[in-house]
Amino acid sequence: FEFLNGRGGYSSLVGDGKKKCLEDESFAIPHDQAGRVSMANRGTPHTNGSQFFITLAAAPHLDGKHVCFGQVVQGMEETVQAMVQVERDGTNKPVPMQRIVIVDCGMGKGEKKKKERRKSS
Repeated sequence: FEFLNGRGGYSSLVGDGKKKCLEDESFAIPHDQAGRVSMANRGTPHTNGSQFFITLAAAPHLDGKHVCFGQVVQGMEETVQAMVQVERDGTNKPVPMQRIVIVDCGMGKGEKKKKERRKSS
């Protein structure tokens, strides 16, 4: 949210004060299907920042250029397709800074159960 215009910014994960981008990791996972989660960059190697994207179809032209690091395993139809329907400007680009809220992503539920079991022991 560095620029507050939807264009991303520097990664907060590179906290050394000198480097502002994440280096490319492995290009082992191809962009061969819908639901791939990948790092956005500035068009040159090792310029990953704070943005990512989810593919809506196979996108082999991104292989070797963007680091794919995950796959949507649930909610592609309900959540991702709903995000595609955001407001767009006259050039069909999404209007920046629209609020998208994911209420229940399922993360953390397993850890909570473990803690509850420890307390009851």
